[in-house]
Amino acid sequence: QMKLINADSLDYMQTMENKSVDLTFTSPPYNMNLAVNKNNEYIKKTDKNHKFRFKYSNDADNMTMEEYYEFTKTVLDSLLRVSNIVFYNIQFLTGNKRALFRIMGDYNEYLKEVVVWDKSWAAPAMNAGVLSSRFELILIFTKHNAIKRTFDKYNFERGTLQNIWKVKRQTSKLKGHGAVFSEDLCRLIIENFTHKKDVLFDPFMGSGTLGVVAKQTNRDFIGIERDKEYYDFAVNRINNTQTGLFW
Repeated sequence: QMKLINADSLDYMQTMENKSVDLTFTSPPYNMNLAVNKNNEYIKKTDKNHKFRFKYSNDADNMTMEEYYEFTKTVLDSLLRVSNIVFYNIQFLTGNKRALFRIMGDYNEYLKEVVVWDKSWAAPAMNAGVLSSRFELILIFTKHNAIKRTFDKYNFERGTLQNIWKVKRQTSKLKGHGAVFSEDLCRLIIENFTHKKDVLFDPFMGSGTLGVVAKQTNRDFIGIERDKEYYDFAVNRINNTQTGLFW
């Protein structure tokens, strides 16, 4: 069953029942357009012609650091209520790293594991003196037994799955949406941490990659996307995916 919703995810999650999904895998906005000027003061980038940084026409992606921190808290609180386990994909940027460092401390009792997603190659940094970023993190949160690193639901044999996942990036066919979930990354999580007919959830669905792989692997899926162009693209993409191609 595929349930696709065109709505604001924070509003819609308030209507969802507790523990109504088995696993969440999502990548929230990164706050790419909060920068620092020569005086080490935060500034909001507003140049809509900067195509690399503005992926959504209706979202400037430039909250203050405190706003981004509160946004992330609200997202995680909602996800920890509706989902048994949360795989939360982030990348540290100037516009989010202080907020994310705080989050990792404040939510330490729910932080079960940290996975490094090695994308195999790093795009050149936009500014001189900056390390090109080859990895992103997947923070794994749960309210159940997070003090232990042992997963309640897993399909891998002892010693066969490491916490550095070398999976190449994938590009989207949706114009202006360059970086998306890798289908192989979604498949790795689904194969190792879910069972058939589990309900998977992505509140920032984007182009619908998790829904595609969920359908291919006989999992149910709930996806939320507020941008209508992205939502329509994801709906068409998921509807044209065959069921049960794998396993």
